[in-house]
Amino acid sequence: MRANKRTRKDARLLFRHCLEADGAIDDAKLRLVVKYLADKKPRGYLSLLTQLQRLTRLALAERTVHVESAVALDAAQEAAVQAAAKAQLGDKIVFHKSINPELLGGLRVSMGYSVYDGSVRGRLDQLQESFRF
Repeated sequence: MRANKRTRKDARLLFRHCLEADGAIDDAKLRLVVKYLADKKPRGYLSLLTQLQRLTRLALAERTVHVESAVALDAAQEAAVQAAAKAQLGDKIVFHKSINPELLGGLRVSMGYSVYDGSVRGRLDQLQESFRF
């Protein structure tokens, strides 16, 4: 079900009140808003909660960092990747790391909606694409 224009506007307004100065979500404020809506049940509250959930999911995706490497990263390498991500996205990031032997070497870093592929597998795929007609 698609929310109407007023519901989307109200959800954005409520969501903006749940953000901190740096754009990170304040969990306590968001919980209070959701609790209030669930307790009072104003008209169209389910649609409003759905829109709040969508906005929250999008905001969290923007601050999530996924790091894939062919081998396990040591502490210094992990700290360097985290520092670079914090410099770009801010202090409150969600950091996930995984080992993917198919990469052969290097890293693939997904920050928000951007993917930085510095892996050997990525380079080989690019080379293969360049030979196609």
